[in-house]
Amino acid sequence: MKAPNALLASLFLIALAACRAPEAPSQEPTFDFSEAGRIIDGHTRRFTESHITGDLAFLDSVFTEDARVYAPGSEVVSGRANISAINAQYVSYGISEFEEISTARYGGPDFIVDEGTYRMTYGPDSTSEAGRYLNVWKRVGGDWKLTANMWTTRPGDLDQKE
Repeated sequence: MKAPNALLASLFLIALAACRAPEAPSQEPTFDFSEAGRIIDGHTRRFTESHITGDLAFLDSVFTEDARVYAPGSEVVSGRANISAINAQYVSYGISEFEEISTARYGGPDFIVDEGTYRMTYGPDSTSEAGRYLNVWKRVGGDWKLTANMWTTRPGDLDQKE
């Protein structure tokens, strides 16, 4: 009589496994590259405008806590507190015009790289500067923040528009 009990137990386990609830679909939001690009475009516009208007609060908040800035001819500046000091320095130059134009953007749900050109005018003599930039944006808490900011000047870029 033990055989029917073993058979019943096996059938019960098979039935239990078949009744198991289906796996819940992932609650992870889908990544929309176009939407991320629109957000980054908005942050970039505000970034350039903040250099002109002196909005240091925005400039400081757009960087991650562990961000790095690679300015031409300078040592790497790391961390939001140190980047805050360099932001204040650049704003003090009296920037009157600043534009970044994205030429390539790629990445995924956690990081997006934005490459482009920039043009800037600053100082009492209206010094013009142009060059190339590379910004690495990191998704932090549903928003996009700069985690790396690098640019290089090229005098010949003043004569070219992309």
